[in-house]
Amino acid sequence: MMMPSIFELVVNCDLPSVVSVALGGEHAPQYYVETWHDKVKHFVIAYGSTETTIACTAMEFDDSSVRASSNIIGLPFANVTYYVLDAHRQPVPVGVIGELYIGGDGVGRGYLNHPGLTRKAFIKNPFSSDGGSRICKTGDIVKLLSDGSIFFIGREDDQV
Repeated sequence: MMMPSIFELVVNCDLPSVVSVALGGEHAPQYYVETWHDKVKHFVIAYGSTETTIACTAMEFDDSSVRASSNIIGLPFANVTYYVLDAHRQPVPVGVIGELYIGGDGVGRGYLNHPGLTRKAFIKNPFSSDGGSRICKTGDIVKLLSDGSIFFIGREDDQV
């Protein structure tokens, strides 16, 4: 997997042997999808954060989805759960903007030597009967689409 800003260095090169492109770690501009979907067999955009083992969702683009926005960050991997929540940490309906929270096996334990940040970002999962289950507050503003995928809108802060 390659970060889109690194892919920028090769996006205009003729790379006839490339079969698959997987981008992740930051937002991928739509023109990458439009330019590369017909040049490679697989074009995937992955989403995730350090707090959730780097990648936890993916969207594979094909001829039917290429015109879809690259802001669609896909469906969760196995053992990943996500929630789109409002300011009171309540689920929002499909199509309504909220903040993305991620749970599952890949959620980290917290930030080393930063207990205050850990308490703020890694919270008890209110939707799980497992008392030790936690979800991570991502700071990403999104909306849930009817197919279960997530549409990325932006950040609640100025983090890049």
